Amino acid sequence: MLIRTFLAAALAVATTLGASTSAMGTVFFKFTITESVPVGAVSASGWLAMSDHAFESGVNFAYNEDSATVNWNDEGIEALYFTAGNGFSFISATLQDLDPYVDIFDNDRWNFQLQSSGNGLPTGGLFFSDQNRAFSFVLDSIRSSGTFGVDSPQPDGLCQRTGACPFSGIFERAELVSISEPPPLLILVSAFFLLIISAFSTFVSVRAVK
Repeated sequence: MLIRTFLAAALAVATTLGASTSAMGTVFFKFTITESVPVGAVSASGWLAMSDHAFESGVNFAYNEDSATVNWNDEGIEALYFTAGNGFSFISATLQDLDPYVDIFDNDRWNFQLQSSGNGLPTGGLFFSDQNRAFSFVLDSIRSSGTFGVDSPQPDGLCQRTGACPFSGIFERAELVSISEPPPLLILVSAFFLLIISAFSTFVSVRAVK
């Protein structure tokens, strides 16, 4: 019983600690808004996850909703999320929204293009619209910018499509804090302490029954 408990504890610890390194091999980039016109009229943010292979070799693609086919894995794009709004209306897009296989009831329109040299910061742009709201992001390091617009009347009249609100920002690599893989001894020690706790709990339970 104790041996099985020990093995289960060791496996649990190894799985938990090993998961801390599962994000390695992915390069992240983020967009941070710095100002908008009028001041404070727009909230906007975004991030992009790229495989380390794509980052090292560089990317070069351009797709939209009319593209015949898109395989984001082949392009090295693992995930993305961009959003913009004016406090009353927001729109966001993920990689799943950038699908060329649309039906007649799908009103989304989009355009995504990205270029980079090996180990370089990507540049490009993303446009997304659901026919009522739309955003555009121009991704170009410290010169990044974008717009947000909405068709429906807004309480303050800001950012309606005829007068979309512009904003500027920074697109940069996001530095994540990595956790190095723990040594085997640490895993065994952690499992040993889990074993002691488990055995003590079992002993207390048995004494309580008696």
